[in-house]
Amino acid sequence: MPILSSFGTLKKMQGRQSFSANFNDASYCTFSAGSLSPGSSPFSVEFFLNMTAIPAAGTEDVILDFGYATLVRGLRIVFDEYSRVTAEISTSSNIYTLLNATTISAGVWAYVAVSRVSGGSTRLFVNSTQGNVPNITASLSFTSNRFGTGVNTLTTNFLNGRIASLRYNNGTGFSTATIPTAPLTATAQTQILTFQTPTLINEIGGAAPSTNTGVTVSQTGPF
Repeated sequence: MPILSSFGTLKKMQGRQSFSANFNDASYCTFSAGSLSPGSSPFSVEFFLNMTAIPAAGTEDVILDFGYATLVRGLRIVFDEYSRVTAEISTSSNIYTLLNATTISAGVWAYVAVSRVSGGSTRLFVNSTQGNVPNITASLSFTSNRFGTGVNTLTTNFLNGRIASLRYNNGTGFSTATIPTAPLTATAQTQILTFQTPTLINEIGGAAPSTNTGVTVSQTGPF
């Protein structure tokens, strides 16, 4: 049966199963993927998001945090009380905010991506729409990764929703959004590929999360 989404109807291919990771507003996981260090080169992170609920007024849910809590060359992507996705990239001297006015309703799958291309142009895509395009030429080193995590002491701002088909690539980015219509595959630049199989693993090497607090997998996904 087709899945209705904010970017149209995704048809399930015969025999294909679609999976996602479930975050229950108190859970998170981390993969031991080493330093996700693009330096000054392009990078991209992309995934599908389905929110269980909209965050309460004055709050936001953290979708992923790549070393942002250290405020040195980190990346954080959040979902806010206005049903919007926002990304922030911190460097040793600046914090860049990537804005996108596209809204996402609870219970609807949406495609989200942050991508930097050669030259530094950095974009936040929600479905096929991009937001502002800051030029971020600083060398970046995402020294850790957490998904669904709360901020700082891990006591607030946990994700209440599902993530599917997440891929992080070092050394390659894109300037227009192509919304995937099938589970993602690894490239030579892929360091993390996860949340799209029956088991909660990073498909690059097949390793289970190094930390997993309450994250589960279900056969409910965008494809």
